[in-house]
Amino acid sequence: NATAGIKIQNRTNTSQSWQDVFYVDTNGVLTAKGINVVGGTINGTTGTFNGTVEIVVGNVKTRVSETIYNEKTDLGFVNSVTIQDGQVFLESNYQTSSTKNLNITVDQIIYYDSNGHQIYVTLSDRMNIQGNVDIVGDLSTTGKVIANGFVYSDAYDANPNSGSTHVYIRPKSGGEVRATVTGSTSTYAPIRAKEYNPPNSLREMKKNIEEFTDDVLDTLMNIKTYTFNYNFEEDGAKKTLGLMLDEAPEIIWNASGDSIDMYSSIGYLFTGLKQAVSVLDNHESLFTDFKTRIEALEQKLGA
Repeated sequence: NATAGIKIQNRTNTSQSWQDVFYVDTNGVLTAKGINVVGGTINGTTGTFNGTVEIVVGNVKTRVSETIYNEKTDLGFVNSVTIQDGQVFLESNYQTSSTKNLNITVDQIIYYDSNGHQIYVTLSDRMNIQGNVDIVGDLSTTGKVIANGFVYSDAYDANPNSGSTHVYIRPKSGGEVRATVTGSTSTYAPIRAKEYNPPNSLREMKKNIEEFTDDVLDTLMNIKTYTFNYNFEEDGAKKTLGLMLDEAPEIIWNASGDSIDMYSSIGYLFTGLKQAVSVLDNHESLFTDFKTRIEALEQKLGA
């Protein structure tokens, strides 16, 4: 009728009141107790769906702001799905114990360009999830995982499904790999490994080779060594034995000029050791010569 719209009702027996099963009001708003669409499509312009969607068999496609189709959202609590600058953004406002949960399985995403043509996004393209993501289980991708914040994990292993052996950590050109404690970028942590190797020591892997022949003994004799704590360490922590950069020869500085290069220091000390041995050899030769002369003189005096 003109005020109530159209209703379909049922009741289990004549003693019970009628219950609305299907209802369309005068504004065209549809309310249904259960909807089962077989081989068809439900289209809508705008609106909000409240409640829980349980997917038993098949897929669900939810169109958001006429921008994107989210394919197969398995029991996910999704507040919005948008496309911005060619990237897919998934956002959830579902909260449990003040923790956001975003439980979404995405096989394929379909969205439309300005001409209405479908564009498919697969896992090899970029998907951008804003906020914290907790992964229980395995995360597999054929592309890159890009994080603008920190990535927390108890362990990182080489991919067991590939033939790769090494694990690469790749900072930008001019950058460093730095190990710091959680929550800090300036409090450094120790690194423990079986070996610490320079990039390569094979001659064929090097260029601009020049023999280092500087006299380093005087410098080594004049360099002071100190025990100290770094500023980021607590008072009372075990002290480190080392040098002060301003007193060390520049040849053993690192490339950024703020620390000592350990590999260069070993070469410098190796050069000093060779020169010290050479001095000792000269002294031994002089001592042998003096001993021979003294013995000859004693023989003459004895005669």
